[in-house]
Amino acid sequence: MLFAGALLFGIGFSGSTLLPPIVIREVFGGMDYASIYTTIMSSSTLGVAFGTTLFSFIFDTTGSYYTVFILVIILFIIAISSSIYSLTWKKKLNV
Repeated sequence: MLFAGALLFGIGFSGSTLLPPIVIREVFGGMDYASIYTTIMSSSTLGVAFGTTLFSFIFDTTGSYYTVFILVIILFIIAISSSIYSLTWKKKLNV
């Protein structure tokens, strides 16, 4: 379980740090990259601040992190799916 947890942590951490700049650059291009990246990452930081508070509340309410883990997995799937959709949407516009 330790190795599985380490693998999931590595995938999640690398996805949260590497995926946004790559997707933003591919979808929006280089023009206004700094302002778009700043806006998205600021929103992401606010989401993390809100999320940790929400996850603590869920733990206090349920007494378990099981619900939190399921919610994080769902959010991770949504993030990857929306990134893939954005990239395919961009490719369709260029065709």
